[in-house]
Amino acid sequence: MKISCESVSEVEESYLLGELEGEEMARIKQHLAECANCARRLKASEELLGRLFGAIEPVAPDASQRVALLQKVAAQPILLRPRPKGGWRVALVGLAAALILGLTTCTLLLLGQLQTVSSQQAENQKLLELAVSPDSLVWLMTAPDVPFDRAAPRARMFARAASDFYLVTAVNFKPAPAGQVYRFWYVVQDTQTRQGGSLVLDGKGQASLQVQDSARAATDITSCFVTLESLNNPTDRPTNPPLLIWKRP
Repeated sequence: MKISCESVSEVEESYLLGELEGEEMARIKQHLAECANCARRLKASEELLGRLFGAIEPVAPDASQRVALLQKVAAQPILLRPRPKGGWRVALVGLAAALILGLTTCTLLLLGQLQTVSSQQAENQKLLELAVSPDSLVWLMTAPDVPFDRAAPRARMFARAASDFYLVTAVNFKPAPAGQVYRFWYVVQDTQTRQGGSLVLDGKGQASLQVQDSARAATDITSCFVTLESLNNPTDRPTNPPLLIWKRP
């Protein structure tokens, strides 16, 4: 008995996942051999699935997820169901449900990881272009009125004309005293002082900070500097003198 294109579309997902068998699978294959439209559509779907699965790097779930999945499997009974036409097959209903739940969880985790990695790669590419582009503006902040010392704290600001974000890097910083924080500021046209954010140091006294600027005012920046501020100080203006500063000549 032949089946229609509509019937094929209703079981397309099961066909692609290999869940069809016996007479039903035989009818689908016969239809695909005779219908170029359905064959073309399912072939495209198969290729898309192959690309998706090929792009996912296997990642082992953490120990807590494995334990939770095994506990669910152990708690489910194994049921026997009669197979049509006199046969029998084991229907591992609870086991299948637990495995599907586990696989779904792992798939969601993998997709989340892929999205995170993709986002990080795009962000890193933007920062790299900002740091190495020939038209980037690079301003070195050093201690005011002190000869340059490679071992002393210093910071750099990277900017580009018409860009909506800047990059600030810092090296050789000592940890801020308790209750204090290093803050970055920049001045637009010698009149508007804006806070760019706080420098969060790593164990080596280094920090990087992305500064968002919807005004795209890079070419209007006339100064940038770092201060040491109390956490209780207002964040809209500096209250202490600059530790490091760059000022346009």
